[in-house]
Amino acid sequence: MKKYTANCVHSSADSIDDMCDCGEEIEYAEFIKQIDVEELKTLFPHYNWSDDKAEDLTLEDDWAVSFWESEFVKAPCVYIDHSRVEYIFC
Repeated sequence: MKKYTANCVHSSADSIDDMCDCGEEIEYAEFIKQIDVEELKTLFPHYNWSDDKAEDLTLEDDWAVSFWESEFVKAPCVYIDHSRVEYIFC
């Protein structure tokens, strides 16, 4: 299980550029299999995390969010691009 490692604000531009340059976009279902959902709830508390899919916005359905697989500082990772901020899980 990959753990939250860093975001682009707390990393170097070179390591983020390298990660993004070789990143491949993946589906939410693939991303969520690789990380701890409880960490996502902590990082993104403003989303609806209930199972009933109410009218509130979910992370999966947010148009400003995409999910990626890559390497970060030579470690396999997945990351969320959330409004052009990368949240990295290694």
